[in-house]
Amino acid sequence: MVLVFKVQCRNFGSALLTP
Repeated sequence: MVLVFKVQCRNFGSALLTP
């Protein structure tokens, strides 16, 4: 569960950083 959360957070952050 924790790993999934970290992956989701990282993916979400990457989407925000990408224009």
